[in-house]
Amino acid sequence: MKKALVTGSSKGIGHSISLRLLKLGYEVLGISRNSSNDLDEHKNFTHIKCDLSNEKETLSLCEALKKEDFFILVNCAGFGKFEPHEELNFKTITQMSFLNLTSPMLLTNSTLKSLKNNAGYLINISSIEALRASKFAGVYSATKAGLKAFGFQVTAFHLLNYFLLI
Repeated sequence: MKKALVTGSSKGIGHSISLRLLKLGYEVLGISRNSSNDLDEHKNFTHIKCDLSNEKETLSLCEALKKEDFFILVNCAGFGKFEPHEELNFKTITQMSFLNLTSPMLLTNSTLKSLKNNAGYLINISSIEALRASKFAGVYSATKAGLKAFGFQVTAFHLLNYFLLI
């Protein structure tokens, strides 16, 4: 059974992608801060509790994931806070940058060898904000543009970058 790793699996896009992959017959490892009851009931789903905005937790998880064999990595965990830049606090800027950009780069680094060996897929869920500048979205747009640029640099195998119109 092919194995998929999905970030942000407890709700939203990550949850929907996890459900779809399970229906397609994948074993899914879902990363999120909270579990999702309907996914946890599925025999081929494993919840990995991790706050991907936390550097220490993310680095520890990445080290463990190096031993796994993946066919798909879906980076879709993320958040945005839309305020004037001077109103954002340092913690929000740091967490948004780490969750939206740094953790996908670290997870890709940890899984890329197995993805390449399996002729697998890297799917980065980005945003239309990666392509434009919107009022009060400077940090969010920068992280999503960075994710887009990073994804196009990792081109030795199948890469899918998805831009969501949100």
